[in-house]
Amino acid sequence: MTNSEYPGQPEQLPVAPQPQAPFEPASVPASSRGLAITALVLGIVAVVFVFLPPLSILLGIIAVVFGIIALVKRQPKAFALTGLILGAVGVIIGAVLLVIGLIFTATLIEQGQKGEGPLANSSLLPSAEPTEVDESADEVGAIGTPIVGDGYTVVINSFTPNQTAEVLAADADNAEPIDGHSYAVVNYTVTYTGTGEGNLLEAPVQYVTSADELYPLEDTFGYAPEPRFTLDETLTPGQSVTGNIALIVPNDDAGKLAVIAGQGHQGVLVPIK
Repeated sequence: MTNSEYPGQPEQLPVAPQPQAPFEPASVPASSRGLAITALVLGIVAVVFVFLPPLSILLGIIAVVFGIIALVKRQPKAFALTGLILGAVGVIIGAVLLVIGLIFTATLIEQGQKGEGPLANSSLLPSAEPTEVDESADEVGAIGTPIVGDGYTVVINSFTPNQTAEVLAADADNAEPIDGHSYAVVNYTVTYTGTGEGNLLEAPVQYVTSADELYPLEDTFGYAPEPRFTLDETLTPGQSVTGNIALIVPNDDAGKLAVIAGQGHQGVLVPIK
């Protein structure tokens, strides 16, 4: 058979069209968007739980990290970016609320220590409530007399009552005394006679009321005007240091100072008047 248009050419048979598969839109496999979805979920939860700042901050940080990784891996941008933004919002709001909460708590504690506010005289706060004095500390000394103990010699040089204004001005960390109490300043000298390394905490000075009730040092200590003791300084053999500490004491009380000159010392009571 020849082609009628081109004589001499064989006629070409028509070619049947090839069947085509039906069109299907492209989809993103779930495995390639997991990080983006995780970032989105964590970001939402971080914003929902902003009133639990530690949880919100933690989840927000994780959401931001997952969102960044998802964007780098070219996972769905909408999910990843939304999760990243929500996570950052959760971190910022959570941090702000956490700081506000800490400031509010610190204010309540400070007011409570001054005998004010809802925590006034609360048992949850350190106070100047006395405890019974150690009966073994029954030896009596005197101001200006050396007290020789176990590795330490202590001399009480002076006791100055009614120093609240001076003590509060000396250091901002000093708390206002509770009602019926004020700061007194004790000046004393400590000489380390032991071997190795000594510490002022091993030669403490505490207040004892006229009713023989001990005011614990950890509840009544304050930073006195210079020269001051911080109680954390160490001593070398033979070293002698002189300084001040502030103690919260009851007003108009003719008490005593309990001096412990070393860990093995029974203690000496020094009348302040």
